[in-house]
Amino acid sequence: MLHLSSILLGTVMFLCTLFVPTVNTADVHTNEKVYYYDTYYTAENSESSQFWFDIPYISKTLTSSYYQTISCPSYTYAPAVGSCAAVAAGNLIGYYDRFDENLIPDHLSGKTIFDTDIFVYNIEDSNVKQTIETLYQYITGDGYGATENDFKLGVTRFCIEKGKHIQFYSCMSNGSFDFGKAQDYIEAGYPVVLFLGGYNVCDIFPYDNEDSVDCLTSTANHIMVGFGYETYTYVTNNGTENYDYIYVASGTFYNSSGLFNIHYNTTINDVLAVNIY
Repeated sequence: MLHLSSILLGTVMFLCTLFVPTVNTADVHTNEKVYYYDTYYTAENSESSQFWFDIPYISKTLTSSYYQTISCPSYTYAPAVGSCAAVAAGNLIGYYDRFDENLIPDHLSGKTIFDTDIFVYNIEDSNVKQTIETLYQYITGDGYGATENDFKLGVTRFCIEKGKHIQFYSCMSNGSFDFGKAQDYIEAGYPVVLFLGGYNVCDIFPYDNEDSVDCLTSTANHIMVGFGYETYTYVTNNGTENYDYIYVASGTFYNSSGLFNIHYNTTINDVLAVNIY
C-alpha cells in the first residue's frame, strides 16, 4: 500500500528535477567525484595551520571593495563530521532569511543599526541549527561529505518546500574562476558559493606601512559562501603586488568570517552565484 508520505516525497523529488536550474557545463569546472567534507579545520586526511605573516609596504591602496552587508551570517553548527556543505547552505539560506523570515522559522535574521541601511545578522540559535540539520539530510543524508550536485539538489529541495525559486549562475570562464563575474554578481546582491580544494580565511590588521595577517589554511575540500570582495594594491620594495579577497562565511569555528585570498593555497573548483526569490 502506498503511503501518503511516500507520495509527497516522490512529488518533492519530481519538483526538484523540474526546477533544478541548468548551468552551462562549458563554463563550469565541476568534478562530481570531488567530495567536500571539512567541518571545522580538523577534517580527516587534511592538514591545517593558523599563523601570522606581515606585508610591509611603501604604499597601499584599496583598489576595489563591495560588501552586501557589514556582517554576514556566520553559522558554524555542524550536525556531523563532514557536513560543511550543509553549514554553507545554512549561511546561504540565512542571508536570504533577511528578505523572507519564513526561510528559518522563529528566527529573527538581524536588524539595521543606527537608523541606517546597515544590516547586522544575528548569531545562530536553535532554529538555525534545526535548519542546518534539515539541509544536512537533504544534501548529505547519513553519508560523509557531499558533491557540488548534492549541494545544489539539497538547497533546491529546501527552497521548493519553502515556496521559493532558486537560480545558479556560473562565475567561471574557460574552466577558471572569473573574479570579475563574481564581483558583478555580488554587487547585484547574489552571494557566491565557493567549492574549494584547500582554502584560507584571513583577518587583516593594519599598522603603519605594514599589514599583519592572521591566516587559517587547510588542505581540505571545503565549501564557503562569499558576500563581498576587496582588492588591495601594495607597492613594496619588490615591486607592485595585488591581493584579491572574497569576504566569506567560512563555516569554521575559529575564523567564522573573514577574507578568502583567491590566489593563496587553494584550488577553486567552481563558484556559483545564487539567487533565491
